[in-house]
Amino acid sequence: MQEEMLWLQSIVAQLQETLATMASNCPSPTANQVAAPVFSISVNRQSSISSHVAPSPEVVLAPHIIDSTQENNVQARNLEGSMPKRRKTVNNSCHRVLSKSASKPEITVAQGTLLNKNSSTKVGGFELGAAFWEVHVEVPFVVEEPLMRPYGCYRTIGDAVGSSVAWLTSLVVDM
Repeated sequence: MQEEMLWLQSIVAQLQETLATMASNCPSPTANQVAAPVFSISVNRQSSISSHVAPSPEVVLAPHIIDSTQENNVQARNLEGSMPKRRKTVNNSCHRVLSKSASKPEITVAQGTLLNKNSSTKVGGFELGAAFWEVHVEVPFVVEEPLMRPYGCYRTIGDAVGSSVAWLTSLVVDM
């Protein structure tokens, strides 16, 4: 039990560190967004003398987070225009695709949906052009893979999950 509590404390510390890193990478988040606890961990504690095994801890979202999660279920908040809004829905008629790495094209870095091939479509404020397609990132396989066209707070595939990115046409393949 003691070992599990230490493990949980280390996980909480890592999550807090990640949240602080994310807050420092995104310009001007409000104090409420940075300082408010995102979650709490509740554990039903029993006497160490008891022969019963303590139940697994539950991760519970704080009430103000639950409200905002319900309001913005899929769409992320736009932090003073610096972070692009995420799409609420993805057109089901679009093709499921795999995105390959620019540095090692044999490696698949993400799974997603091809949203647009139109060269005049803007992603991250810039037109795609003839060499890029708009891809909605759904499942990252290599979260640290740098985006070909970073924008807002999105620098890697892991940052862009749930959003659309510009990806080289030659590195987008059908599933």
